[in-house]
Amino acid sequence: MKLKANQSGLALGSLFGVMHLLWVLAVAIGIADELMAVCQKAHFVSTSVTIGEFSYLTAFWGLIGAFVVGYIIALVFTLFYRKCCK
Repeated sequence: MKLKANQSGLALGSLFGVMHLLWVLAVAIGIADELMAVCQKAHFVSTSVTIGEFSYLTAFWGLIGAFVVGYIIALVFTLFYRKCCK
């Protein structure tokens, strides 16, 4: 099976984007604080975290950035995999 760099990039970029979209929605509807508290308790962590105000511009660029980073990670992995694992 040959991995396709573009398809891998789109898949991982979309996954990263969807994960960030869920977080943006949690911040927008005001449940992000509770989610952070649950995550911290589940991992035996105790820190003070402050969730900032919701901003459409920050949300937009965060989603774009998450997609791009996911795409690049998958692209690099695919090229590395092709080179090493022939």
